[in-house]
Amino acid sequence: SQLSNADQPLKQQITRIVVEKHERDDFDRIMEEDLENQLNELKLEREEELKHIEQKQQQNQYETLLKQMKRY
Repeated sequence: SQLSNADQPLKQQITRIVVEKHERDDFDRIMEEDLENQLNELKLEREEELKHIEQKQQQNQYETLLKQMKRY
């Protein structure tokens, strides 16, 4: 019983270290998920922008074609 009493501070320290590690792991995981979500949002925004640009280019090509046809 005397030995286990002497071990008590060490056990508490180990427990605290383990708990802190779990908390850090949780925090890291949450941060990683958050960054992944942000990245996905940016990708979606970029895709939308590209689609918009593409539509605009097609519209311009169409209008240019119409103008050329009117000349003839």
